[in-house]
Amino acid sequence: MRAVKNRSVYVYYAIILVFAGNAVAQEGFSRILRPIRPGKSTFVKTTGMASEDSGYGDKELGLHRYDVMLAESRAANAEREWFYSAGIKGLYMDGDLILPDTGTKVDELLQDIEFGFGSRHTRANRDMYGWFASVGSASDQAFNSYDEISIMLNAFYKLNGSRTAAWMFMLNYSNRRSFLPNVPIPGAAYVYQPNRRTLIIAGMPFFMIRYPLGAATDLKVRYFVPDQIEIGTETRIYKNLYLLTGARKDEESYFLADRADTDDRLYYEESRVFGGLKWKPDEKTEVELVAGYGFDCFFYQGEDDDDDHQDRVDLDDAASINIALSRRF
Repeated sequence: MRAVKNRSVYVYYAIILVFAGNAVAQEGFSRILRPIRPGKSTFVKTTGMASEDSGYGDKELGLHRYDVMLAESRAANAEREWFYSAGIKGLYMDGDLILPDTGTKVDELLQDIEFGFGSRHTRANRDMYGWFASVGSASDQAFNSYDEISIMLNAFYKLNGSRTAAWMFMLNYSNRRSFLPNVPIPGAAYVYQPNRRTLIIAGMPFFMIRYPLGAATDLKVRYFVPDQIEIGTETRIYKNLYLLTGARKDEESYFLADRADTDDRLYYEESRVFGGLKWKPDEKTEVELVAGYGFDCFFYQGEDDDDDHQDRVDLDDAASINIALSRRF
């Protein structure tokens, strides 16, 4: 069981790429490979980010973020666990965002609110199966109507496997996915971890590597189709203090309440290089302070990320600062 426990910590980062909406779903699927422990467990995370003003055309736009989430699990024994979660994140725009093709003025605050619930069960042969569902709203007017509601349903089955490897099978439905929305998608992943610091996850549609580069540095790579990628390093520089460096490309989406086509979403994509520090004052607490520089950042509207980009707004490069605090109880 020791290898499974260690592996579960890192598999979390790959699973969120396939099935997550926001931090609520991320925490829900981080549980897939964790052993069920009797009792109550609570996880809280808060994040805040501020960026300098970025120009587009003759306008200025500053992007600021917050993210707060709570997840809790309860298990009477090692065979069954129930968990639930709630989270809210916001993208606040300091300035006017006006979409050029439709002339739409986007509200200054876009919010993503989500509530989740699920369970896990361990079989006599130590295989594990379960489900996770969430409902939320990512919009300029959250829960304004059914067309602004996000729904996600997931099911998984994990084979017990060996001390260093395991197979996992998944099925996901989401009306907010950036590719093939509203289409149930199966997934599978082979997880291999010969030691605590080395991990390879080969799956569909994602890939992840964690590999040691010497005694104190770990390389992390993750990829998710069609074009989300992160490459970074984590280096222990003194006791519980770590240096973080890397680059990533990401996207997020929102349903605007007054959009002409209910299948369209407002997308925001960005590429970013970053560096900062992570401090672990104890085993259950992490604090991160990270500076970043965003480039190739833009908004657009479309049904999915393969559509021709309508209402595209390209932003100038801009620096940012991010702070995050997480705690397990």
